[in-house]
Amino acid sequence: MTKQIVYIITKGDYSDYHIEAVFLDKEAADKYIEVFGGDLGEWEAGTTKEVLKPYFTIDFEKDNNGKISDKIYSDYDDGALDKNFNGKESIENGPFCLRIVVRAKNEETAKKIAYDKRAQYIAEKEGFV
Repeated sequence: MTKQIVYIITKGDYSDYHIEAVFLDKEAADKYIEVFGGDLGEWEAGTTKEVLKPYFTIDFEKDNNGKISDKIYSDYDDGALDKNFNGKESIENGPFCLRIVVRAKNEETAKKIAYDKRAQYIAEKEGFV
């Protein structure tokens, strides 16, 4: 069976990251990038690379003075994810900690995604969204 490769053009970073176009022909994808820009990725049709991205847990903690700090753990760390972890991105809120679990290609991207999700969570909680 012949593998079908698709060429994905993406743009943006973090919360603005999106698929711009998909091509079956690499030359057409290259021409698109020449005209419109973007980043080229090759994927085998019918597969997912999502499973290769690690999970990161970001804890936003508030101390007694109200100061917020963040700590990040990856699923490669022993015990970083709860044993009850359901394998999905999530937001959990406690009295002194907001825990956000995300999938990302690296720690820097995970933090940016978590900060976006934290801002959205706070805005929704305050009734701004």
